[in-house]
Amino acid sequence: MTALNASRRRAGCLSDLLFDQLMAGDLAANSAAADVRAHLASCDRCRNRLAEFEAIEAPTFEDLFAQSLERKPPRNATRLAIPAVVLAAAAALVLGVREKRNAEVPAVTRSKGVLSLDLVRRGSSGEVTRPAQGGAVFRGDALRFEVTAARAGFVTVLGLDAAGAVTVYAPTSESTIHLEAGAPTVLPGSVVADGTLGPERIVAVHCAKPSTLDELQEAARRALSQAGGNPLRVTELGTPCSETSFIIDKRERP
Repeated sequence: MTALNASRRRAGCLSDLLFDQLMAGDLAANSAAADVRAHLASCDRCRNRLAEFEAIEAPTFEDLFAQSLERKPPRNATRLAIPAVVLAAAAALVLGVREKRNAEVPAVTRSKGVLSLDLVRRGSSGEVTRPAQGGAVFRGDALRFEVTAARAGFVTVLGLDAAGAVTVYAPTSESTIHLEAGAPTVLPGSVVADGTLGPERIVAVHCAKPSTLDELQEAARRALSQAGGNPLRVTELGTPCSETSFIIDKRERP
């Protein structure tokens, strides 16, 4: 891994955070974007540092999860214990990179290690990827949700979009989804990214007992309303259950 030399930065030059935001596309709607690009056009030092940032490649989830999306719990947990530890450490490294790149996006609060949510995306040409936190998802992409919980319980997944709408993504019927503890589980069914473009917060709610979809949907509406309709500003739904979330940026396909 290439280490960036922080001592190279001079007064008036761009900060590491601005480089991260620029590379992640988070300055697109920011009034500072023009100033950042103007500075890059006139500063060789900052252009060189941007090239250093771009040269760093984080490991992808495709590298870490080469096995089938429909993973089954291993039959011999003892035999696979060491690879599982290695995989967990590698996944933690990727998540650390994600969190650094998206530090300005509030996450739904939760107890560490209690609940996690990941997305599996299938594009129009059939390619399967796992988007990064805050990453792009294009209209028409099919999405599935992978949830891991430390305790058995019942899980619901909701989407809070830029138009102020709240949609229940899972379960796809009135029947609740029971989740076993420990193993990552790809929830049944999938959803298709619609034409409501912009940021969307996808929230997984994990309860010890079944909750009605109406109750959870109403809690999400209240939280979104209190955040001024901006899903990026939602920090929690205020339910008595465990919560975690994943941000996507819905776009038109280039």
